[in-house]
Amino acid sequence: MTNELLLVSKLFPTSLEETENFDVQKRIELLKKYHFNADQVDLTQTNIGKGDTGVYYFKTSAARAVPRDVLAEYSVAAAKEGIKLLTYFNVHWAAEFMAKAHPDWIQYDKNKAPIGTGSYNEGAFFCVNSPWRDYAAQIAEDMARYDILGIFLDGPIFSGAGCYCEHCEKKFGSRLPQSAEEADWKKFQDFRSRSIFDFIGHLKNGLKKSSQKVMLFSNAQGGFYHTLDFRRNVPANRELTKYVDMLGAEGGCLRMNLVATYSYLLPGLSAKRLESQAGGKATFNFISGRHLNWSRYLLPPAEMKLVYAQTVANGANPEYMIFSGDIGKPGALAVGEINKFLQENAKLFEGAESMAEVAMLVSDQTANCYTSPEDLGDTEYKGMVMALMQSHIPFDLIDDHSLADKEFFKYKTLILPNCACLSAHQIENIKDYVRGGGTIIATYETSHYDEIGRRASDLQLGDLFGVTSLNKPNEMGAIDNISVTDPAFRDLSQTLIPATMRNLAIQSRGGEGAAYFHEKMKSPYSELPPVSSSPALVLNSYGKGKAAYFPGTFGGFYWKFRFPEYMAILAGLIARFNPAGICFKGLPQSVEVVTRRQEKSGRRLIHLISTLEGGASRPVEYILPRDIELRIGNLGDMKAAAFFAEQRQGEALENKASGGEVSFVIKGFKEYGIVVIDR
Repeated sequence: MTNELLLVSKLFPTSLEETENFDVQKRIELLKKYHFNADQVDLTQTNIGKGDTGVYYFKTSAARAVPRDVLAEYSVAAAKEGIKLLTYFNVHWAAEFMAKAHPDWIQYDKNKAPIGTGSYNEGAFFCVNSPWRDYAAQIAEDMARYDILGIFLDGPIFSGAGCYCEHCEKKFGSRLPQSAEEADWKKFQDFRSRSIFDFIGHLKNGLKKSSQKVMLFSNAQGGFYHTLDFRRNVPANRELTKYVDMLGAEGGCLRMNLVATYSYLLPGLSAKRLESQAGGKATFNFISGRHLNWSRYLLPPAEMKLVYAQTVANGANPEYMIFSGDIGKPGALAVGEINKFLQENAKLFEGAESMAEVAMLVSDQTANCYTSPEDLGDTEYKGMVMALMQSHIPFDLIDDHSLADKEFFKYKTLILPNCACLSAHQIENIKDYVRGGGTIIATYETSHYDEIGRRASDLQLGDLFGVTSLNKPNEMGAIDNISVTDPAFRDLSQTLIPATMRNLAIQSRGGEGAAYFHEKMKSPYSELPPVSSSPALVLNSYGKGKAAYFPGTFGGFYWKFRFPEYMAILAGLIARFNPAGICFKGLPQSVEVVTRRQEKSGRRLIHLISTLEGGASRPVEYILPRDIELRIGNLGDMKAAAFFAEQRQGEALENKASGGEVSFVIKGFKEYGIVVIDR
């Protein structure tokens, strides 16, 4: 996290009249009551279910109407109270009025029909290559004349169906391809990304004409896996950091069935991903206080605190979004409580960085270019995430760029969950990493394709894994088994375990089998057939480092079935690869561990979050206080330890040392707390 913790409010107005009658003093009193120190204010007619209508509540020559200069009044009053202002600017959604008044500003499909906005049910999408770009740049320039911290851009995006307007055609320079089968399709995708960046750069140039201090940020990618939906063409975070001053995403928006969509995990995962991509810039998680898609139904207090905790523990600033009329409901009151705790203990977050020694690759290359059965989507990632969290193993999320520039070399272990599409340069960097002493855990078809999805004849990392691909499946049924034969796993509760059902057929190439598939069962009640020659886990030494390779969809299988031996095998491999690494024991599986450090003071911060509380039942309504024991191995020097939580400011923790472990008992633990270790 950067050097200031921002607790940002974003209250959607419930009517046009609310913005016109904006009560500055009342808003400031509300922010102070709920312990916000920043406010993202929407002074446009965009979030009333209309889209951008061209009516603004600040002075701009681009407006068709300015009923009142609210921003002038509010910025002066907020500055006196030490409240920082961010302004909202919609750069993707045109209201019906704007779409009809400026038909040359909107996106068109390949049949030259205006593209509707889907779930918004009215209006259209603005096109970044149209004259809209100059209009938007003027608005940004005018906003930046006020005393504000920054401007947030909601968008820009391309619809998956477009855009085929005259401005895009002219800028592309030739006929726009209409399907992925056409030769210029990749060029078209790159063109759309470049157009978005050109738009943001153009808008930033307008902003900087008025102020060099006002910062710019936009809606980036927040999830750790994405699909080709209408938001697919949100700009890539790494490239986006060249154009914005802060990086933020909708990583705190919990949607629909929270278990099926795994959205209850996304606040922490989004914050991890943003931090690894931001290049030291401030990051934000945009947190919906609502249970989406029901925009007026708030999440219960415990779930709301868990979203907040995951966000701040992983280095992001929280921005809390609800309709202003819901501010007094229990979920909102809970945010006031945790904001108070965060405000009182801001020094525990500022300047802190991750001290995780494990990194997992989230490969956009694979997400975009790998063709696989539907069940191989994000389940491989989700399963690995779940196993790491339940094992209390801190980890970071990294991207393809990290492989290309060797950022990942700082980690002890790299996890590649079916990261199928890797470039030759990335392959060589991975091999250099392991040769130098790094360790790697990979699954299924990792490295079987190049970065644009062309299948190789063998696993490109096959020599590192110690295996050769036979280029065919080794499918197993729901009754088949694996025997874990490596003596290092003798403490497993069972060494005969269910087999992953989707597997790549391989043969040894110098690697050592640590587990083997049995021959297929004839029926659930037939005699157990003998162990086959097909390994289910291969261990291999490579230079000074080591590799573990699962030819099956290890993570996806764990996500679906949660057999505890799978979690234990993953945790065991990580411990074997890094025996001197800090480790955590004694905690219930429902508690996640995130580790941070503040280098100047030498302080270590161990965040404990009930992320996995509630099992298959989400949202969580409440969490009963309970006593937990935290045992830490390989901690190193320690002068003192204290526990911080709501209404618990720095309680001294007594510790016991035994067998290389230090143990603490934390009484009455609920949603979130921090063990602070001074060295």
